[in-house]
Amino acid sequence: MDDFAAVAARFDRLSRDLNGAGLRAIVSAVALDAKKDIRKQVADDIGGDRQMSNWGRFKFDAGYDLESDHRAVILPRPANPWQVLEKGRQGGHKVPKGRRRSKVYATPFGLRTATRDHPWTGSSSRGKRTWTKAALTIERKTPQRVHEQTTAVIGRHFKRG
Repeated sequence: MDDFAAVAARFDRLSRDLNGAGLRAIVSAVALDAKKDIRKQVADDIGGDRQMSNWGRFKFDAGYDLESDHRAVILPRPANPWQVLEKGRQGGHKVPKGRRRSKVYATPFGLRTATRDHPWTGSSSRGKRTWTKAALTIERKTPQRVHEQTTAVIGRHFKRG
């Protein structure tokens, strides 16, 4: 009977580790690995410093929010520059709507002014589909990562020897 009680106690501990905080830890570890995949894809597409030339001092990164014990959502940070990196942008004249008087605008290139009569021009850029490529990598690797994390938790409770 003692053997059955010991096995039942192991299963109780395993159940606690695969629910609530233990499950959140597994999801967080998998989401952290997904962030690493995104950082690697950004470094492959735009360089190791994860910054675009002449775009100010920010780095393309990602974060994750835990929606529940078993679900994490990966989010691009900062979001708007990611749209340019993903889809590209169209070049041409940029004119602020409804402006007759000059106003100072903070742009990635520094402070600038523009009116309808004196617009500024912006260059176009090709989208690199970085987020899409990283999402495919994450989708492919996530089942294996979940398996590894779950196996590690089970292994802590049912080791041989």
